[in-house]
Amino acid sequence: MVTRVRALLFSVLVLATSALIQSNMLSAQSNCKGNKTFDMIDINMSYSDRAGCFMNIKNSFEFYSANQERDRSFMLYANGMTHVFISTGDKPRASQSIGCRSFHLLPFESTKGSFSKPDSEGFIDFTTPYGVKGRVNKTTSILSLEGFNVSSQPVAHIDTMIPLQGGVEITPQPGKVVVDYGFRMGEIPVSQMHRTVTVTDGFQNKCKIKITNFMKPRAGDPYEADFIYSNSDEVKAMLSKKCPKIRWE
Repeated sequence: MVTRVRALLFSVLVLATSALIQSNMLSAQSNCKGNKTFDMIDINMSYSDRAGCFMNIKNSFEFYSANQERDRSFMLYANGMTHVFISTGDKPRASQSIGCRSFHLLPFESTKGSFSKPDSEGFIDFTTPYGVKGRVNKTTSILSLEGFNVSSQPVAHIDTMIPLQGGVEITPQPGKVVVDYGFRMGEIPVSQMHRTVTVTDGFQNKCKIKITNFMKPRAGDPYEADFIYSNSDEVKAMLSKKCPKIRWE
C-alpha cells in the first residue's frame, strides 16, 4: 500500500509539473537543480522549459513509513503557484488517499529558489522560486511565508483531512493577494475548468471568479491546463477589471 500511494503521488506531482505553467520565465536554468535530504525532509529543485524553476519540499520515505503512511508535501513554482499535497495509506484505493489544495501567491518574481541547512532546532529557511522567503520544520509544516499568513493542521486520517481541505490555509498580508483554487482528491484542482476560485487581498476583500480567468485547457489534452499569464502585471491588469475591489496597497 505504501508503494502504491507514493507512486500515485509521484504521478500527480508529474502532472502538476507538466500542466501548470506556460510563460516566459526569466529564471536561471542550469543552477536551479539539486536534491538534498535533511533528517526527515527532502528538498528537490528542478527546471523545465514549461515550468521554469520549481521546488518540491516533502517528507522522506522513512518519515512517511513511520508516520502511519501519512505526510504532506509542497510544490512551489516560479509563477507563484503553490500546491499542498497530503498523502495517506488510509483507504484501499490510492486515489482516495491523496489530496491537493492549490493556491496562487501574488505578486511573484521568478527566481531560482534556494534553501539553507537546518538550524540547531531543525528549521530550514528557503526562498521559493517565486521570490518569497519561508521556513519549514521537519514535519514539513511551513511555518512562515514572507507576506502571507500560514496555518496548518497535522496530517491525520484522510476522512479528517478532507473537510479541512488538506489542513493548510494561506492568506495574504497587505500588499499581497492569494488565489484559492480549492481542494481535490486524486488530482490537482487547477485542471477543472468549471471551478470558481476565490481571490483575497491583504485587506480581507474577496472576489469569486471563474478559474478560466487564470488557467486554460491545454490543446489536445483535457486533463491538463496552463497558466495564462507571464508576469504579475498581467494578472493585476486582469484583476483590476474582473475584481476591482481587490487592493494591492
